[in-house]
Amino acid sequence: MSRFSKLEADDEIIEVFNKIVLNKAFNDTSVFQIVADNNLKKLISIKLIKEMYELFVNKSVMVLVNPEYFEILKSDENIVKILFEQELDNIYTDNKTGKIKKGKPNLITNLGIVQKFNSDNVYKAIEMEKLVIESLKDSNKMDDLNEKLHDKIVVKPETFE
Repeated sequence: MSRFSKLEADDEIIEVFNKIVLNKAFNDTSVFQIVADNNLKKLISIKLIKEMYELFVNKSVMVLVNPEYFEILKSDENIVKILFEQELDNIYTDNKTGKIKKGKPNLITNLGIVQKFNSDNVYKAIEMEKLVIESLKDSNKMDDLNEKLHDKIVVKPETFE
């Protein structure tokens, strides 16, 4: 199966993301290309699209979202919101050039999220993401193990006399 299940993520993911973006400093959601990435090791990752490729896709920022993690975490919209906003806080528009840039997370951006959601909720969101990742990793390991064992076990038909 391909890493990217489809070029664009499900409508629900796009809707949640766009709602968060519009509440942030960005007033334009058209610069973001949201892609479902089944192999992403966390809920969301944001990458800048190189200038030469912007011409072809007409987007500046690639947003990768793991749909499996999203499905599990969406039951608590604050968790998704916190994790999305943490990634979005690293994106800014350069005042001199007008280009979108990505900075490294720092205490000031994290402080803004902590002030908005409180430290307990931010901690809970981060821990929930870790738990989801670990539990899915473990379940995938169990599935692989079961498949390997199933292939090794040879069941001989009983003979009735």
